[in-house]
Amino acid sequence: MTAATFAAELDAATTVLEAAGLSSARVDAEWLLAGLLGVGRVSVRMDLAETVPAPIAERYAHAVSRRARREPLQRILGWEEFRGVRVRLTDAVLVPRPETETLVEWALALLPPPGARRLLAIDLGTGSGCIACALASERPDLDVIAVDVSPAAAAVARDNTRALGLASRVGVVAADLLDGIRDLGADLIVSNPPYLPSALVPELPPEVRIHEPRLALDGGADGLALIRRIATVLASVGRARGRDRRRRPDGGRRGAPAGGRLGPGGRARRPRRYRSVRRRESLMHAKERLTLALPKGRLLDGALELLRELGVEGIDQGSRRLIFTDDRSGLRMLFLKPVDIPAYVLYGAADVGIVGKDILLEQEPDVYEPLDLGFGFCRLVVAEPRELQERDDPAKWSWVRVATKYPRLAEQYFTDRGVQVELVRLDGSVELAPLVGLAERIVDLVQSGETLRANGLVEVAEITRSTARLIVNRASMKTEHAAVNELVDEMKKVLRS
Repeated sequence: MTAATFAAELDAATTVLEAAGLSSARVDAEWLLAGLLGVGRVSVRMDLAETVPAPIAERYAHAVSRRARREPLQRILGWEEFRGVRVRLTDAVLVPRPETETLVEWALALLPPPGARRLLAIDLGTGSGCIACALASERPDLDVIAVDVSPAAAAVARDNTRALGLASRVGVVAADLLDGIRDLGADLIVSNPPYLPSALVPELPPEVRIHEPRLALDGGADGLALIRRIATVLASVGRARGRDRRRRPDGGRRGAPAGGRLGPGGRARRPRRYRSVRRRESLMHAKERLTLALPKGRLLDGALELLRELGVEGIDQGSRRLIFTDDRSGLRMLFLKPVDIPAYVLYGAADVGIVGKDILLEQEPDVYEPLDLGFGFCRLVVAEPRELQERDDPAKWSWVRVATKYPRLAEQYFTDRGVQVELVRLDGSVELAPLVGLAERIVDLVQSGETLRANGLVEVAEITRSTARLIVNRASMKTEHAAVNELVDEMKKVLRS
């Protein structure tokens, strides 16, 4: 049997992953092959005509099969990049999330500036050790005690500290919170504990629901079970330290953590006030009301009609203001460009947002998408001038130049069909590109197709369909769980009526 080329293997893998329901099928197929070859994803595309060695082809088929069963891509690759460090992953630990990098950023901002003494941080629920390793990597004057109740997770974290050359400054302890750690003179306590309500876990994507350790996901009935325990432990430690200071003339210094104190010579540290940091959902960042990001443009009318059905008032469409508040519902609304809404929701500037599925497919933000709102139906299509279409055969395309606002989706569409594509990224007036010779074809969103016809263009292929979707920030799904669920339920009632 003739050995397949890299192009053929990628095409076959993409077909398998698409059949499994993966929207990022081509990208995942490329990453899996790149991981086996030990190269970057871009390098995979440079030798598409070469033959794949049989051992690589066999391992690649196995990797694709695992991904088709919805095993996380990072788990199959065995690693994930996190704030400049690469951490090894197994099924004992969560795949690090992008928003957790923000937690590290906040933690670093709370640390005192470098000085004469070494600093100490404690990472509770360390998992892969990504937070502890990132902190130590970015602050050479910082020692970290990384704690996890799972011995298997602690072993992964310990391996990562060794691989990154941080074992002398990051100690890993298998313990339940602060059990067995005697010295608590920490400058910082950081934690990213499980925060999802138990009822939400079965609704998670298969990559998370099936393949991630439930111990690291399930936060109890309301998502706050472990967070309450952490608060209780820290409060009791604070009281104990206060008693110890009153009793001891040296100001209350304690001994080393179990397994040995980090830092040169077990150096004593001046007791400091605890700084406990979590993600945006910490109590000190808790919001008084939900913030909803609304899209300007074609989806705005449908969004406002939905809000009116919910009884939301206080919006003046004639105003140039970008922020409105409905005092009755406590809902704060931001008016944004549609392409910016995923970023506002992803990074927590908005708890929820309304945005087109086309934008979600293009950007692939790490947010929840609990509801298809149904309005704003449109299609993403390939179009070209009518005179070109009359003599054109898409089946014979080998190279095309395409103008679009959707470069990722356009590249994926043509690449999946073995067509080389040169993309011209535009932010508006895409229909003009074929008329002035910028590109012969376009990929754009259409509703009625009237704009295409008015500019002498005809549709030659449909890529995908889109409607408005409700998206939710992952942290807000925990901290504002009741409010978010209430909003979703009310929207469902309106949509059913």
